[in-house]
Amino acid sequence: MQKVSKRLWDIGRMAWDRLILTGAPPTPENYALWYHATGGTVEGLPEAMAELAQAGMLAQPGALDSIQARFFPNGIKAGGDGPAPAPTPEAKPAETRPSSLSLVYRVSGEAGDIMEAASAALSQADKANSGYAETLAGLQPTHIDTPSSLKSAIRLLTEETDKVIGENTALREQLDGLSARLKALREELAGTQTELGRAQANLSEARIAAETDALTHLPNRRRFEQDLSALLRSADGRFCLVLADIDFFKNFNDQHGHVMGDQVLRLVAQGLARRVEKLGRAYRFGGEEFALLIRDLPVAKVFELCEAIRRDVATREVVNRSTAQPLGRITLSAGITAARIGEEADTIIDRADRALYAAKNQGRNRVICDPPLAPPA
Repeated sequence: MQKVSKRLWDIGRMAWDRLILTGAPPTPENYALWYHATGGTVEGLPEAMAELAQAGMLAQPGALDSIQARFFPNGIKAGGDGPAPAPTPEAKPAETRPSSLSLVYRVSGEAGDIMEAASAALSQADKANSGYAETLAGLQPTHIDTPSSLKSAIRLLTEETDKVIGENTALREQLDGLSARLKALREELAGTQTELGRAQANLSEARIAAETDALTHLPNRRRFEQDLSALLRSADGRFCLVLADIDFFKNFNDQHGHVMGDQVLRLVAQGLARRVEKLGRAYRFGGEEFALLIRDLPVAKVFELCEAIRRDVATREVVNRSTAQPLGRITLSAGITAARIGEEADTIIDRADRALYAAKNQGRNRVICDPPLAPPA
């Protein structure tokens, strides 16, 4: 009973930690979902939760509700003694091989059973050997004074000796069997640990791939939204958002082709990443648009940085690498805004977007702040 309780406690603690880390509301239903996903009690549930995590959707409203409706249409509760969930058409068929996490818990429980059995066997053997010692102590030479008493003592000693030998032989065989079971479990667990390590590495690679733009190798829009939300939740909220756009990029693509257009996107991405490497992070926001998140730098300094980036881009001539043919120059427009404590992500994005479109409307190849910078004194 103590072993089972320890296992349930560990599952519950891990489930709670994962729930809190996702940022999802800590409701009883959400906790129960993580409990069953962590314990590996429902086929397909851990994989479904992992897919949501990779997509960065675990904390979004309604995401866990859809998982609950899929796997627990009749309601959900945590704990091993709860009713089993009703099967659903969407649920994956049971596999013959248990999940790695379920195997770990099963091996842990079986190892505990083996140790209890070994302890009980040793205790029984100790009692038998203790009884044998008591029998020897009772056979005092002063009590053996007749042929009849000698015969009885020899018979008793023979019976007790044979009994102890038999019990100790059985003990050795039992302990050998338990040792073989432990060895098999150890090998099984070692294989599981290898699988877990491989799965963790694959999950890490998949998460990185899901958050990286394949063309420019910058963090993508999904990662931008995650980082922006984290910054908005931070205590000080001191950062600036920059949205930058390549001017007349569609015309460049139509004139020179998508291969050259992709080259331009990569060149701009590399330049942005290099410029803000120690100040923040650059992202591919979508299409020919990029985003910068820059911490602990006043808006005026961010403006100077973006102006330097704009001038650098405008002075570089694009060259076709295959033919060495000059293709002209490109320019950037950018909008800057500073975060305000307590505001939502959509609000700050909209403000930076307005600044970007103001730059476009005022002739492009310029940087605009919202609100405008105060003129120098």
